[in-house]
Amino acid sequence: MSSINIRGCADGETSAEDVPACGPTSRLPVRKLAKRPPEVDGESVGKRQRLDGMLHADGVGKGQQQRSLSTLSLYRPSAATRPAKVFSAITSRHTSAPQHAKAAVQPRHLAGQLSRASHARPPASVPSAAVARDKKSLVASSAATSAAPKATASGTARKLPAWDIKGRLGLMEANWSQDQARIKMLEQMVGDLEGVRVLRERETSVSSEQVSRLQSELSKTETELAPLRRQVLELTEELSAAARARQRAERDLEARDAENAGLRRSVAEASALRLAMTTQIDVVECRLRERESALREAGEREAALTAEVAALSASLDEQARTLQKYETERRYLHNLVQELKGNIRVFCRVRPLLGDEVSKSAGHICFPSMDDSGIALVKQEESHTGRGESKPLRYEFSFDKVFQSGCSQSDVFQEISQLVQSALDGYNVSIFAYGQTGSGKTFTMEGPDGADFSPHTEGVIPRAVKQIFSAARQLEPKGWNYTFRASFIEIYNENLRDLLAGPRAGKSQPLEIKQAPAKGSGGSGAAAAAQLTVTNLLYTPVTSEAELERLLLIAKGNRSVASTAANNRSSRSHSVFQLHIRGSNEATGQQFTSQLNLVDLAGSERLDKSQSTGERLKEAQHINSSLTSLALVIMALSNKEQHIPYRNSKLTYLLQNCLGGNSKTLMFINLSPSEDNFSETLNSLRFATKVNECVIGTAQANRT
Repeated sequence: MSSINIRGCADGETSAEDVPACGPTSRLPVRKLAKRPPEVDGESVGKRQRLDGMLHADGVGKGQQQRSLSTLSLYRPSAATRPAKVFSAITSRHTSAPQHAKAAVQPRHLAGQLSRASHARPPASVPSAAVARDKKSLVASSAATSAAPKATASGTARKLPAWDIKGRLGLMEANWSQDQARIKMLEQMVGDLEGVRVLRERETSVSSEQVSRLQSELSKTETELAPLRRQVLELTEELSAAARARQRAERDLEARDAENAGLRRSVAEASALRLAMTTQIDVVECRLRERESALREAGEREAALTAEVAALSASLDEQARTLQKYETERRYLHNLVQELKGNIRVFCRVRPLLGDEVSKSAGHICFPSMDDSGIALVKQEESHTGRGESKPLRYEFSFDKVFQSGCSQSDVFQEISQLVQSALDGYNVSIFAYGQTGSGKTFTMEGPDGADFSPHTEGVIPRAVKQIFSAARQLEPKGWNYTFRASFIEIYNENLRDLLAGPRAGKSQPLEIKQAPAKGSGGSGAAAAAQLTVTNLLYTPVTSEAELERLLLIAKGNRSVASTAANNRSSRSHSVFQLHIRGSNEATGQQFTSQLNLVDLAGSERLDKSQSTGERLKEAQHINSSLTSLALVIMALSNKEQHIPYRNSKLTYLLQNCLGGNSKTLMFINLSPSEDNFSETLNSLRFATKVNECVIGTAQANRT
């Protein structure tokens, strides 16, 4: 704790010292004062100036002066001990009597404390001029505030050293009346310092975190200032009446008792506060236990719900597996029924609206069947009498499967995966896409072009290739070995072209379709079908799907496409991908050969819409002619005629085994959702109905 730096000299003194900072007697323990708004007036400024002058006259530097003022402003002695301690500080700093003067009057405990204080901090010397000015200031203050006469011994007092406590105490008793006046003067100085302290508090209110904390404590004791000041006055009166050191010691003891009483009250208040805090803690702990109990219950409920969710998830997974099992069984039974019926299966697929078609409604197409097997076209006919609208025309069709515009490539291939698997079982399998130009045939069979191509958008051909090789690897542990040869043919303007050999290969060695009797298979009479081959066609051996995908890219780059008014990238030819499969099992001795045919037909187009001219017109005429021949073959098969005109077109001649031979055949009918193509859509659906009615007999495995 810092000490109060008070300077003052009696008559005849030539030295002064700071009050020791650590001595038990001269040290001034003070209470912190609450901050209050400073009262800046003329009187406070005057007091500040007088105090500065006195400190300056005493030789105190500016930094020490500020420290003394701040120290005095921050600490205030208690009401009980202030007079005695101020008196002790005054006597320790300004007494110049001999050591032996009246030393016996002081109590032993005070003498020991003063001795320790003097040794704790030695006095500082002060110039004689400053001492003289300090004497004059003190004499003037004593004359103004007190009528007490000067001490008669001030002029004759001997200079005493600072450590001579007993001599000082004797001199203090001799100069008692003068000290009374000095005490009053010092009280005025304390008042002046109080004004300075208020000003200093304003200037240093934000200096540091420690000052802020001390000021907050001072504010709590501000209300105690008035009773403390009254106590100071009372103690000052008692101090002025005290003549002996024993009385001063008794008053000091009383002050300490008062301080102890205050401490007892503080302890009582702290105990009450502790009791209140303990009660509050008990309440909080009770609430915490309740919350923990509620949390445990919530955790138990969560665990129960989690277990229930896990059980439901397991049940859902089991139901999903069961549903998948039933769906697989349904496909198998449906495939078996179709095989027993011997019909060409027909799947219908409606593509989404594209580009400027989005603004047009596709409401003329509806799907009445809940099992995705029906499709209907609705057209509002205009009234010929002009008396209102006529009844709308509705055309309903039913097929093996109908894919709406939202179905993905994966959904489409999932329905034909069992059919593709039959190729590894020794059956000839043929899948071809039919429809008008721009209806999505190439997208269904191959997938999109360029950057839009991805594993999610690839078509039937690349997916079928992956499934074939994947199934072949799964059958290897069972003793089956497979060899594959691939070919890709294009029928362009009724000419055959090898897409894997390049565009000029067919000019030097033309491709021709040859028919040779097939070897008998098995005993059911189905072996009479002829075996078709294409001369000079390149059959490329493949051992993995990667090699086959590379060949598909080569064929796609060599295919003939062109832009028309109906389609920006219209296929101008029919393409036939053939995968020849030979399988053998050394364990069972079984062998078979089969063929997977994936056909992408060129789209039929109306010349008034496509606006084809020149070479495009010639291509359109050949395309429409070959599709007409295909329709005639389908009609003949549907009517079970004796003569089937396969050789009217290279297309029907090449697909002879697919349409009427030993093959499992499926046709995709691709439809445009645009209402502008209503007539073409209706014709395609009617043609698909005829195809679905064709009975080509039950396919037999080509085993040897």
